[in-house]
Amino acid sequence: MDYAIKRWTEKELKKLKDMASSGNYTYPEIAKVLKRNSGSIANKARYLGISNAAYMRRKTKHAHLRKPVMEYFLNHSAKESQKRFKLTASEFKSLMTVGYNRPEFNHLRKDTRRNDQWSFDETIFLLRHAGIQEREWIAKKLKRGTMHSVKEMLSRINSNSRYMHGLPHKSAEELLGYPVEGIKTKAGPISEKNSFRYIIVPWVVLYSKSKRIKDIPDHIRTCLKALARFQMWILGTKTIKATVNHIEKTARKK
Repeated sequence: MDYAIKRWTEKELKKLKDMASSGNYTYPEIAKVLKRNSGSIANKARYLGISNAAYMRRKTKHAHLRKPVMEYFLNHSAKESQKRFKLTASEFKSLMTVGYNRPEFNHLRKDTRRNDQWSFDETIFLLRHAGIQEREWIAKKLKRGTMHSVKEMLSRINSNSRYMHGLPHKSAEELLGYPVEGIKTKAGPISEKNSFRYIIVPWVVLYSKSKRIKDIPDHIRTCLKALARFQMWILGTKTIKATVNHIEKTARKK
């Protein structure tokens, strides 16, 4: 049993099926209605064999603009490109993401990433800030080009930045069984209209509180202990208070 995941109700499943099958809502839009993350929505829809026509339609909406937009972007800024082709920030980002994954557009990549190997200090800096600060911010501080360089490095070390320093607030409360204070980070998806910044409960806090809850299985508590020890090693802290203060300070950096 996954103690960090909220069970799906029959009402939620029906709502998911109706909204996804209608072809009018994307997974992020459905997630907002059901108050779940879009990844959970996509996974459940895939498990149920539901296809999302709205996602595919919107993904290919600007297919004809990929090449001209990427050509224009080579010598202009993102805002200039959005204005020139009348695209929103989210539409531009989606178009570029798809375009950068297409081999035929490799020659149109506006890539400022460095190709040299990451140093130990750079990797530690990444681990200290991943899931707390934006990937763009980390890349800028390390002079590593765009957020894609950070994303690729995280992929190479098989890490997920979202869970680097703790569990999402709601999942943590479901695990513990009672309300707990979280830390608002600067990491997480953002669009023109909405911001979904992560609110996390640090691993050190979760492990400390789990020791007083008999219903939490030993293997989960052991995992929390390992994560808490790793977190303190990465941040160079020795106490729960110092670790929490370090994360809060990191989240305030500009």
